[in-house]
Amino acid sequence: MCRRRPTFDSIAVPPLPSTPAGETRTTHPSDLLALLVLCLMVSVTSLAQGLPFVTRHESLIRLLQLVFTGSLLFYPGRFFETRTPISRTVRLLLLVWIVASVTSVVFSMYPGPSIIRQAEWTTHIVFGFVLWHFLRRHRPSLQYIVWLVPVGFLLTGFFELGYWVSLESPRTFEWCTSIPLFGHLRHFGYYAMVALIFSVAPLLDGCGDDRWIRRVAALSLMTLCFSFLAWTGGRAAMGSSFVALVGILFFAEKGQRGWIVAVVVIATLVGLWVSSHFWIEEMCAGILDRFERPGAAGFLLGREEIWRSALEPIEGVRWLIGTGPNSYAYLPGKAFGLHPHSVLLQFLSEWGLLGALPALVLLWLLFRSGFKRFIRETDAYRKNVRLLALAVIVASTIHSLVDGLYYHAQPLLFLAVAFAIAVLPVDEAESLHDSSSKMAGISSRWVLRGLVVLLASIFLLSSNAIYNMLL
Repeated sequence: MCRRRPTFDSIAVPPLPSTPAGETRTTHPSDLLALLVLCLMVSVTSLAQGLPFVTRHESLIRLLQLVFTGSLLFYPGRFFETRTPISRTVRLLLLVWIVASVTSVVFSMYPGPSIIRQAEWTTHIVFGFVLWHFLRRHRPSLQYIVWLVPVGFLLTGFFELGYWVSLESPRTFEWCTSIPLFGHLRHFGYYAMVALIFSVAPLLDGCGDDRWIRRVAALSLMTLCFSFLAWTGGRAAMGSSFVALVGILFFAEKGQRGWIVAVVVIATLVGLWVSSHFWIEEMCAGILDRFERPGAAGFLLGREEIWRSALEPIEGVRWLIGTGPNSYAYLPGKAFGLHPHSVLLQFLSEWGLLGALPALVLLWLLFRSGFKRFIRETDAYRKNVRLLALAVIVASTIHSLVDGLYYHAQPLLFLAVAFAIAVLPVDEAESLHDSSSKMAGISSRWVLRGLVVLLASIFLLSSNAIYNMLL
């Protein structure tokens, strides 16, 4: 059955018990600034790398994450109006991970890079936590986030297309390792995968007089996303996207499934046809060439060698505490790359078993919590958004088994957004009267303020971070 699409008024935040009856919460200037920064991060961060003073969009993402959290935490008005309900299991796992990760930094094989990397991890976690509070308080922002990802990818894709046209010999250009804005072609594929999933949104809400407009918009966006996704040649991204789309199809309403299948099939066929017209001489691009390419590297394309070189330095007590965050990038005998190309080996290498196990369990608990809220959700629009967020988490995690989606800033940004959306409370009452225990320390604004100041200080004192961000 086709349900009416809610308006802003239908998803307005009800007054809290501490608010007088009939009085609604006003929008603080910090909300507007945070929303603006969120728009920049999610949509145009990649394009910002074209500015003369920005050389790496990953550093810019972390900077904007700190600006986002700071704009909400340092504003004198109320932000954390209630304490955050966190179960005892999550508290214990989080405490174990903190102790284990700090230990791995202290005894790291490369302390300097490990401190920076741990600061980056903390920045993503704090950003996700504060974003969750922001979306709980400013619910209409959900409508912006859903459209920002595909629209941002649309702008980025046209930039790359314009760069192709500007070259005299685009087919001989080194796209694999020198693609503008991203450096490596696979990183552009990460973006295409997430944008493809969010482009399904109009089909999940295709009711009313504008349903045909929304279906055409979905077909256009998905065709563009799939064209670039096929052109990047990432088999893991293609497979993960397929699994995510199947999951969306399974949980979508019966009246929506036919259109989802039709649009996906058309977008796939047209996308393959379009991508075939942009062939290049390098064998790293083109999804069909990737499946047909012969060679000794095999289907995993040398991943076995990377995984073996990541495991070699882990011996003795290193199995428990790891070699330190980001140590793999500095190992003299490594195969290649900056990370082990597997989230499992990455966590094990960075934090050891003591840190990797609680981190993986925490991710599972967050996903399970988000799925339970998706099942309980009664609002049609929010249910659809939760479904897309869960699909992004599933696709990114599958992809991360053979690549670095839990290493680079942009996919971690999308994961933080997806987790924040997935675990939003189903209603305000759940947020205020959850039966689980409260963890006042984490929800304290002063604790988070201190973390933001500490993280900003670490990045400023790191010449590496400054040089990556500025000339």
